[in-house]
Amino acid sequence: MITHNKTGAPQWIHNLPVVVWAATLLFGTTLLLILLNAPKDGFIVTHAFTYVAGVIVVNVVVLLFTMAAVLHHKDNNRELVSGIILLLTNIPIAFFYVFLLMHFS
Repeated sequence: MITHNKTGAPQWIHNLPVVVWAATLLFGTTLLLILLNAPKDGFIVTHAFTYVAGVIVVNVVVLLFTMAAVLHHKDNNRELVSGIILLLTNIPIAFFYVFLLMHFS
């Protein structure tokens, strides 16, 4: 059952930015730890940038989706705006992971 809160938006829209933010941090940290122990010519090293680019694309898509939800549900959307701010903090974190990937691969 989809529950609605006082904004009129489904609850999963409010939880989506937090889940994506946490998943990005977990994925980036796990990938970095795998790269530290992987051989330099391994499969994971050659495709690491593709994986990080995919994560960045997912973050941008969720960011745009959350922005569309804010525009659609105009009343009391403070939680949705905080989700957008949270996702905007993910962009520098993702580029920091790209920098670490360039350094360790």
